[in-house]
Amino acid sequence: MAFTGLGKFCKELSQNVMGYSASNFKRPLHEFTEYEHLTSSFKLCFEHYAAKIFKLRGHLPLQVRSAMMSLASTEELSDYGGTLKLIRSGGKRAVGE
Repeated sequence: MAFTGLGKFCKELSQNVMGYSASNFKRPLHEFTEYEHLTSSFKLCFEHYAAKIFKLRGHLPLQVRSAMMSLASTEELSDYGGTLKLIRSGGKRAVGE
């Protein structure tokens, strides 16, 4: 499985950590599997990404914000180039300038 090295590294780092993840309070970090470390990290990143896009709602059309959110999907994009073109049409705020 791709990226399992990162999950293994997180598992190794947390083996003596008694604390809990910000996204999962059911078990301490040292009990997480490699996959659970990856999903926890991705969930936290996704929440921050979505919050940033949400803040743009008065500045960018829904269609552009939806295209931005589609980049964070685990599903393959049917038209990656078209998605990027749509996002770029949103101007400087859409591309982070």
